[in-house]
Amino acid sequence: MNDDKLVCVYCDVMQQVLVLTQSMLEHATQDEWDKVALLEIERVTLLQNHGDLPSEPETISHAADLVSQIQATNLLIVDLGNKQIKSLSAQSQDIGRGRQAVAAYGR
Repeated sequence: MNDDKLVCVYCDVMQQVLVLTQSMLEHATQDEWDKVALLEIERVTLLQNHGDLPSEPETISHAADLVSQIQATNLLIVDLGNKQIKSLSAQSQDIGRGRQAVAAYGR
């Protein structure tokens, strides 16, 4: 495979990763975490199968731009995930308090 084809393939793969990451964010904002997990598996598989970096400076620059966009989107997903974890933790604590109250009245 010549360098031009490698460049196109790599940038295409990174563009697909970006699209998957953006889709993950959309599902995360809707609390569809099962879908986020499935997209993450697809994204990891894509990266594992096509993770070879090209060596041309212009390609590296373009790839770096795509990776920066992916990282920024990942940070938004992580932030939403952390908020979800805190919410679930608070709900769990409320349930625990409710059980304690029921147990106290049941005595």
